[in-house]
Amino acid sequence: MASLPERVFYSLSDLQTAWQISSSDIRQWLMHGQIRANVWLPLMSVYEIREETDGARIILTKELRHWEGYSPLHPHHCRTLFRSGKVYLRDFLCPENNSRLMLPDTADSMRFAIDDLVILNDDRKHFEKQYHISETSVCNIKIIGRVGKTQPIIKSTDYDPTFKKVVFNGQKYSFGDIQADVIRQLYEAALSGNPWQNGKQILAKAGSQSFTLSNIFKRNPLWRRLIISDGRGSYRLDEGFVSSIGDHQPITT
Repeated sequence: MASLPERVFYSLSDLQTAWQISSSDIRQWLMHGQIRANVWLPLMSVYEIREETDGARIILTKELRHWEGYSPLHPHHCRTLFRSGKVYLRDFLCPENNSRLMLPDTADSMRFAIDDLVILNDDRKHFEKQYHISETSVCNIKIIGRVGKTQPIIKSTDYDPTFKKVVFNGQKYSFGDIQADVIRQLYEAALSGNPWQNGKQILAKAGSQSFTLSNIFKRNPLWRRLIISDGRGSYRLDEGFVSSIGDHQPITT
Protein backbone atom coordinates (compact mmCIF):
# COMPACT_ATOMS: atom_id res chain seq x y z
CA MET A 1 0.00 0.00 0.00
CA ALA A 2 1.30 3.44 -0.90
CA SER A 3 2.36 5.56 2.07
CA LEU A 4 0.06 8.44 2.99
CA PRO A 5 1.37 12.00 3.23
CA GLU A 6 2.13 13.37 6.68
CA ARG A 7 -0.45 15.53 8.34
CA VAL A 8 0.07 19.27 8.11
CA PHE A 9 -1.33 20.08 11.56
CA TYR A 10 -2.87 18.60 14.69
CA SER A 11 -5.61 19.96 16.90
CA LEU A 12 -5.02 20.30 20.62
CA SER A 13 -7.33 17.35 21.26
CA ASP A 14 -5.34 15.24 18.76
CA LEU A 15 -2.18 15.72 20.79
CA GLN A 16 -3.93 15.32 24.14
CA THR A 17 -5.00 11.86 23.02
CA ALA A 18 -1.70 10.95 21.37
CA TRP A 19 0.48 12.09 24.28
CA GLN A 20 -1.97 10.94 26.98
CA ILE A 21 -2.05 14.33 28.67
CA SER A 22 -4.71 16.65 30.06
CA SER A 23 -5.88 19.87 28.43
CA SER A 24 -4.25 21.85 31.26
CA ASP A 25 -0.86 20.31 30.36
CA ILE A 26 -0.87 21.44 26.74
CA ARG A 27 -2.36 24.82 27.62
CA GLN A 28 0.43 25.48 30.09
CA TRP A 29 3.10 24.59 27.52
CA LEU A 30 1.46 26.87 24.94
CA MET A 31 1.24 29.78 27.40
CA HIS A 32 4.93 29.46 28.27
CA GLY A 33 6.20 29.04 24.72
CA GLN A 34 7.36 25.43 25.00
CA ILE A 35 5.22 24.46 22.06
CA ARG A 36 3.84 26.86 19.48
CA ALA A 37 0.22 27.33 18.43
CA ASN A 38 -0.74 28.54 14.95
CA VAL A 39 -3.86 30.04 13.42
CA TRP A 40 -4.91 30.08 9.77
CA LEU A 41 -5.10 33.44 8.05
CA PRO A 42 -7.33 33.46 4.94
CA LEU A 43 -6.25 35.17 1.74
CA MET A 44 -6.19 38.90 2.42
CA SER A 45 -4.18 42.09 1.99
CA VAL A 46 -1.73 42.84 4.79
CA TYR A 47 1.28 45.03 5.44
CA GLU A 48 4.52 43.10 5.78
CA ILE A 49 6.92 44.89 8.13
CA ARG A 50 10.60 43.99 8.07
CA GLU A 51 13.18 45.17 10.59
CA GLU A 52 16.87 45.41 9.69
CA THR A 53 19.83 46.88 11.52
CA ASP A 54 22.44 49.17 9.98
CA GLY A 55 25.03 49.75 12.65
CA ALA A 56 23.20 51.51 15.48
CA ARG A 57 20.19 52.27 13.28
CA ILE A 58 17.04 50.16 12.99
CA ILE A 59 15.46 50.35 9.54
CA LEU A 60 11.80 49.38 9.10
CA THR A 61 10.24 48.68 5.70
CA LYS A 62 6.51 48.33 5.12
CA GLU A 63 5.01 46.72 2.01
CA LEU A 64 1.40 45.87 1.13
CA ARG A 65 1.04 42.27 -0.06
CA HIS A 66 -1.37 39.33 -0.25
CA TRP A 67 -1.04 36.63 2.39
CA GLU A 68 -2.63 33.27 3.14
CA GLY A 69 -1.32 30.67 5.52
CA TYR A 70 -0.53 29.74 9.10
CA SER A 71 0.80 32.29 11.56
CA PRO A 72 2.31 31.46 14.99
CA LEU A 73 0.68 32.95 18.07
CA HIS A 74 2.66 34.62 20.81
CA PRO A 75 2.47 32.83 24.19
CA HIS A 76 0.71 35.82 25.79
CA HIS A 77 -2.00 35.62 23.10
CA CYS A 78 -2.58 31.99 24.13
CA ARG A 79 -2.80 33.15 27.73
CA THR A 80 -5.51 35.68 26.81
CA LEU A 81 -7.34 33.14 24.68
CA PHE A 82 -7.46 30.48 27.40
CA ARG A 83 -8.57 33.06 29.97
CA SER A 84 -11.39 34.66 27.96
CA GLY A 85 -12.18 32.07 25.27
CA LYS A 86 -11.31 34.45 22.42
CA VAL A 87 -8.67 36.89 21.26
CA TYR A 88 -8.78 39.72 18.71
CA LEU A 89 -5.61 40.28 16.70
CA ARG A 90 -4.30 42.70 14.10
CA ASP A 91 -0.61 41.88 14.24
CA PHE A 92 0.85 38.50 13.26
CA LEU A 93 4.19 36.77 12.81
CA CYS A 94 5.17 35.86 9.27
CA PRO A 95 6.92 32.46 9.30
CA GLU A 96 8.49 32.97 5.88
CA ASN A 97 11.18 35.55 6.62
CA ASN A 98 10.98 36.53 10.29
CA SER A 99 8.89 39.62 9.57
CA ARG A 100 5.53 40.81 10.87
CA LEU A 101 2.13 41.06 9.23
CA MET A 102 -0.26 43.87 10.13
CA LEU A 103 -3.84 44.40 9.06
CA PRO A 104 -4.60 47.69 7.28
CA ASP A 105 -6.38 50.33 9.38
CA THR A 106 -9.57 49.78 7.35
CA ALA A 107 -9.72 46.06 8.19
CA ASP A 108 -11.49 44.69 11.26
CA SER A 109 -9.51 42.79 13.88
CA MET A 110 -9.61 39.01 13.46
CA ARG A 111 -11.31 36.96 16.15
CA PHE A 112 -9.89 33.57 17.14
CA ALA A 113 -11.31 30.94 19.49
CA ILE A 114 -9.59 28.01 21.19
CA ASP A 115 -10.77 25.60 18.50
CA ASP A 116 -8.88 27.67 15.91
CA LEU A 117 -5.52 26.71 17.44
CA VAL A 118 -3.45 24.04 15.69
CA ILE A 119 0.05 22.60 16.16
CA LEU A 120 1.97 22.24 12.90
CA ASN A 121 3.65 18.92 12.18
CA ASP A 122 7.19 20.36 12.33
CA ASP A 123 6.51 21.90 15.75
CA ARG A 124 5.08 18.60 16.98
CA LYS A 125 8.21 16.75 15.85
CA HIS A 126 10.49 19.30 17.49
CA PHE A 127 8.60 19.02 20.78
CA GLU A 128 8.67 15.21 20.70
CA LYS A 129 12.42 15.19 20.04
CA GLN A 130 13.14 17.74 22.76
CA TYR A 131 11.16 15.86 25.41
CA HIS A 132 11.90 12.32 24.24
CA ILE A 133 8.43 11.38 23.09
CA SER A 134 8.62 8.07 21.22
CA GLU A 135 6.32 7.26 18.30
CA THR A 136 4.79 3.80 18.62
CA SER A 137 2.61 3.92 15.50
CA VAL A 138 1.45 6.36 12.84
CA CYS A 139 -1.42 7.70 14.96
CA ASN A 140 -0.53 6.61 18.48
CA ILE A 141 2.42 7.90 20.47
CA LYS A 142 3.15 7.95 24.15
CA ILE A 143 5.42 9.75 26.53
CA ILE A 144 8.31 7.69 27.87
CA GLY A 145 8.83 8.33 31.54
CA ARG A 146 6.48 11.29 31.98
CA VAL A 147 7.72 11.71 35.54
CA GLY A 148 11.38 12.65 35.32
CA LYS A 149 13.70 14.34 32.88
CA THR A 150 11.34 14.05 29.93
CA GLN A 151 8.64 16.14 31.55
CA PRO A 152 8.73 19.76 30.28
CA ILE A 153 9.87 22.14 32.98
CA ILE A 154 8.50 25.67 33.08
CA LYS A 155 11.35 28.13 33.57
CA SER A 156 10.45 31.56 34.88
CA THR A 157 12.36 34.79 34.59
CA ASP A 158 13.49 36.38 37.83
CA TYR A 159 11.83 39.72 38.32
CA ASP A 160 11.08 42.46 40.78
CA PRO A 161 7.27 43.13 40.89
CA THR A 162 8.08 46.84 40.52
CA PHE A 163 10.13 46.02 37.36
CA LYS A 164 13.07 48.03 38.70
CA LYS A 165 15.25 44.92 38.53
CA VAL A 166 14.86 42.23 35.88
CA VAL A 167 16.88 39.20 34.83
CA PHE A 168 16.01 37.95 31.33
CA ASN A 169 17.98 35.49 29.17
CA GLY A 170 20.86 35.74 31.61
CA GLN A 171 21.06 39.55 31.32
CA LYS A 172 20.53 41.73 34.39
CA TYR A 173 18.63 45.01 34.00
CA SER A 174 18.18 47.88 36.45
CA PHE A 175 15.61 50.58 35.79
CA GLY A 176 14.58 53.87 37.37
CA ASP A 177 11.06 54.69 38.54
CA ILE A 178 9.75 56.02 35.20
CA GLN A 179 11.49 53.31 33.18
CA ALA A 180 10.03 50.60 35.42
CA ASP A 181 6.56 52.15 35.19
CA VAL A 182 6.75 52.04 31.38
CA ILE A 183 7.67 48.35 31.48
CA ARG A 184 4.87 47.63 33.94
CA GLN A 185 2.32 49.35 31.66
CA LEU A 186 3.52 47.36 28.65
CA TYR A 187 3.40 44.12 30.63
CA GLU A 188 -0.18 44.75 31.75
CA ALA A 189 -1.12 45.68 28.17
CA ALA A 190 0.38 42.41 26.89
CA LEU A 191 -1.62 40.38 29.42
CA SER A 192 -4.80 42.18 28.34
CA GLY A 193 -4.24 41.08 24.72
CA ASN A 194 -3.42 44.59 23.46
CA PRO A 195 0.42 44.65 23.59
CA TRP A 196 1.09 47.59 21.25
CA GLN A 197 0.87 50.90 23.11
CA ASN A 198 1.46 54.49 22.05
CA GLY A 199 4.82 55.66 23.41
CA LYS A 200 3.76 59.21 24.22
CA GLN A 201 0.71 58.01 26.13
CA ILE A 202 2.57 55.53 28.30
CA LEU A 203 5.26 58.11 29.02
CA ALA A 204 2.61 60.60 30.12
CA LYS A 205 1.01 58.00 32.39
CA ALA A 206 4.44 57.29 33.88
CA GLY A 207 4.87 60.99 34.69
CA SER A 208 7.61 61.69 32.14
CA GLN A 209 7.98 64.92 30.19
CA SER A 210 9.85 63.11 27.40
CA PHE A 211 8.21 62.35 24.06
CA THR A 212 10.18 59.22 23.12
CA LEU A 213 11.18 56.08 25.00
CA SER A 214 14.71 56.37 23.64
CA ASN A 215 15.16 59.55 25.71
CA ILE A 216 14.32 57.96 29.03
CA PHE A 217 16.22 54.72 28.28
CA LYS A 218 19.25 56.32 26.59
CA ARG A 219 21.58 55.35 29.44
CA ASN A 220 20.44 51.73 29.26
CA PRO A 221 21.16 50.51 25.69
CA LEU A 222 19.93 47.00 26.47
CA TRP A 223 16.34 48.23 26.76
CA ARG A 224 15.71 47.40 23.08
CA ARG A 225 16.04 43.71 23.92
CA LEU A 226 12.98 44.04 26.16
CA ILE A 227 10.93 46.67 24.32
CA ILE A 228 10.07 46.37 20.63
CA SER A 229 9.16 49.36 18.43
CA ASP A 230 6.92 49.28 15.36
CA GLY A 231 8.73 52.35 13.99
CA ARG A 232 5.58 54.46 14.18
CA GLY A 233 5.55 55.43 17.84
CA SER A 234 4.07 52.26 19.35
CA TYR A 235 5.85 49.76 21.57
CA ARG A 236 5.38 46.32 23.10
CA LEU A 237 7.39 44.02 25.34
CA ASP A 238 9.35 41.11 23.93
CA GLU A 239 6.97 38.11 23.80
CA GLY A 240 9.52 35.82 25.40
CA PHE A 241 9.87 38.18 28.34
CA VAL A 242 6.09 38.37 28.83
CA SER A 243 5.59 34.61 28.71
CA SER A 244 8.60 33.82 30.88
CA ILE A 245 7.32 35.72 33.91
CA GLY A 246 3.99 33.90 33.94
CA ASP A 247 5.20 32.11 37.04
CA HIS A 248 6.55 34.93 39.19
CA GLN A 249 9.96 34.39 40.75
CA PRO A 250 10.96 37.58 42.62
CA ILE A 251 14.60 38.60 42.58
CA THR A 252 16.46 38.31 45.86
CA THR A 253 19.01 40.99 46.56
